[in-house]
Amino acid sequence: MDEQYYINCIVKGIERYFRIFAQSGIIYNHMGSIEWIKPIQGEVGPSIVYGVKLGADEDIDIILKGIKDGIIPSFWYVLPNATPNNIVDILKEKGFVGEIPTNPEEKEYGMALDLQTTNKWIDTNLSIEVKRVKDFSDFQCWIDIVNSALHGWKMIDAEHYFTWVSQNNIAFYIGYLNGVPISTAATITDQDNASLEFVSTLEEYRRQGAGTAVCVEALKQLKEQDVKTVILGSSPEATSMYKRLGFVPYFEKVLLALRIKGA
Repeated sequence: MDEQYYINCIVKGIERYFRIFAQSGIIYNHMGSIEWIKPIQGEVGPSIVYGVKLGADEDIDIILKGIKDGIIPSFWYVLPNATPNNIVDILKEKGFVGEIPTNPEEKEYGMALDLQTTNKWIDTNLSIEVKRVKDFSDFQCWIDIVNSALHGWKMIDAEHYFTWVSQNNIAFYIGYLNGVPISTAATITDQDNASLEFVSTLEEYRRQGAGTAVCVEALKQLKEQDVKTVILGSSPEATSMYKRLGFVPYFEKVLLALRIKGA
């Protein structure tokens, strides 16, 4: 497969990830030349623009007004398929800012793994037992770890998002150390492609192989389903782990935000 194939897989996987939040019933998913998710009034949750396909006749100032009016999210994830090609430069000229790390270890990437050529798994901590989420109690435990270890706030809740568990294409995993739930992962599949999501470990249990263990179990399950390509969006602290698992970085993530005066 060529590089563009993997970039396309990563983009589709990221879009698929953001769209599933609308299944909660409390997240609005706007589709169009700009795609975004945002909590409905009175609710909390993720708020981000993840799709940008602007035509030449679209007025960026109208979009900026939508942001300032609180309609459009101010945080943008600009994917490689965004248009026009110079959209990042245009946004920066309009006041969007983003941190561009100079240290390679602090960069975030869109990554992909050719699962069909993965014949050997890296060793994992045998003290970590990985189980698949089956019921509401398990899911509540999974949610608590994700909110604490990954987001740092109650971004999602078990009541609204439990509908995910009934979806045949979404699987959730918890890693246990001596019976204590400490790590998470999830996968979202679409035919022979999938994404690895929500990889997290409680801070006090990190660097003991829990993240690796849940990822390996999730990937093994995907391989049994004949999934060919697995994608993910990395965070700086996890990139090295993903590389050990065989994931290859294909582009740097571009995250921008419009800083609104007085906000």
